[in-house]
Amino acid sequence: VKLAQTASVVSALPDAYVDELSKLQDSMPADSLEVVEKLLTKELGSTWREHIQLDPGPVLGSATIAQVHKATFRLAKDGGVQEIQGVVKVQHAHVEEKLLVDIRASVLVGRLMTSLMPHMFSDVGATIQDT
Repeated sequence: VKLAQTASVVSALPDAYVDELSKLQDSMPADSLEVVEKLLTKELGSTWREHIQLDPGPVLGSATIAQVHKATFRLAKDGGVQEIQGVVKVQHAHVEEKLLVDIRASVLVGRLMTSLMPHMFSDVGATIQDT
């Protein structure tokens, strides 16, 4: 999916392909509100609802890594509470594990390309060392 997302912004592709692939930018399946609330509890603690109210409506967008929800934030101000409308971006469940697999695979491909074609990928080795 990430490869297709990248291809959707490459101007060398015919418009029909770009139009179809660009749907992958923000039209991936969304996690349920229940899953999102569990993730927020895990990340922010059990009291997050005191400060953030998620809109129960549909997600604003969902891509490969995260999805975006409308939200109301409750902030302490001048001895009272101020409500501000905004959005919350929440990483999909299990994305971290998938990203680690992708990173490891990318490192492997980078090392392979450096070994096979060092004249073309001479700077990849230093980048891989940083991961």
